[in-house]
Amino acid sequence: MSQLENLNDKFKKEKMVKNAQKASVTVFSIKGHGSGFLISSDGYVLTNAHVVGGAKFVQVKLITGTEKTGEVIRKDKLRDVALIKMESN
Repeated sequence: MSQLENLNDKFKKEKMVKNAQKASVTVFSIKGHGSGFLISSDGYVLTNAHVVGGAKFVQVKLITGTEKTGEVIRKDKLRDVALIKMESN
């Protein structure tokens, strides 16, 4: 692999890491808190079902520090996943 190809590969990996960091969120519920990931530009977040517990609404903190209310749309305890829709604004 050439030096230019190595450099391009490095920049691609750095960009992927930065994008992953931007997509990371913290989800706060009555049961505690945990991590989640933005999975769409219109405010859907994927997290674990054990993080949201029995809550219908949670707080979602973005990497920027902004906090938004999110509604738990669906959860599957067996697979331990939950889908949250953040408020828009």
